[in-house]
Amino acid sequence: ALMLLIHNRWMLVKTLTAFTVAHSITLAGASLGYLSLPQAPVEATIALSIAFVASELIKTRPGEWRLSTRHPWVVAFAFGLLHGFGFAGALEQIGLPRSDVPLSLLVFNLGVEAGQLIFVGAALIHFAVASALVRIPPAPARRLTAYMIGTAAMHSHAIATSAANCARDNPSSVPCSSLIHASTWAGSAAPTLP
Repeated sequence: ALMLLIHNRWMLVKTLTAFTVAHSITLAGASLGYLSLPQAPVEATIALSIAFVASELIKTRPGEWRLSTRHPWVVAFAFGLLHGFGFAGALEQIGLPRSDVPLSLLVFNLGVEAGQLIFVGAALIHFAVASALVRIPPAPARRLTAYMIGTAAMHSHAIATSAANCARDNPSSVPCSSLIHASTWAGSAAPTLP
């Protein structure tokens, strides 16, 4: 979504880096036990943050001042703080090696940053090749993509909200634990796709 919202490639790299710095702060704080938020509401809010970016794609008009287009790194930094809690929940589920937590966190964060930059590079190449082969008007393609991203984000939000409600009402239920597990993976996978 960010690739469609931010047209300046250098600003896109800075925005992705701001996201990584921010999620590194909360990921480290949560993994080291200094920060804590309940996982299910975090996952639901992460999905809403992705839906927000999708809605910005639809709402933004040329020449219009919006924080998400003028200073996208500020929005990405704020959302990155939230996403760090989601990454911490996912790492907790798969098991963060306790022998060397700082090194594990550093490698994880470098991997996320590299993955985002590789994804963006591959997507830009794909877009360039596709636009050379097929003429699709940019506005409808952008709108369709925004709706697809928003729909996927709201689906993740519904799963996360259901998991939070189920956990609250039936904390020891097996179906709840399966739903919570699905929610965590749905929410933590989404932020890595710019």
